[in-house]
Amino acid sequence: MNRMLESARKQLSERITEELELAEDRRNKQLSGLLERIKEHDSKIMEAKKSVEEANAAHAEEIEEKQMERLETSFRNRQEQTNQLLERLKEHAIHVQTVRKTRKSRVISRNRMMSHNATTRVYWILILHPLHCVHCLFTCVFTLYYIY
Repeated sequence: MNRMLESARKQLSERITEELELAEDRRNKQLSGLLERIKEHDSKIMEAKKSVEEANAAHAEEIEEKQMERLETSFRNRQEQTNQLLERLKEHAIHVQTVRKTRKSRVISRNRMMSHNATTRVYWILILHPLHCVHCLFTCVFTLYYIY
């Protein structure tokens, strides 16, 4: 009986050892499978991260190009406005010179007119000289009053 018990214990011990080894093998296989899946998942994450970084870099380049284009357009517009302003200033300077020449000739003709009699002066005040101030108007009225 002892032998039977001994052999049963031995068989039971061997079976338990085998089952423990099988359980450990299954657990190792599960862990290696889990590690494999984690590695695959990690590689997918790295690929996604890399593609996101590439997309961000491409997007940053696009933004930089658009910003440079806007700056160039702004610069061209500013240059065009400056050129237009300079052109208007040149035209204004020409107009000022023309007005000065005209005014100078008016002064000369006015001096000639002043050398004539008072009626000619009134004519000049009424017709040739623009009535832009009250002084000219009163001068004209008083001159006419004293003449006639």
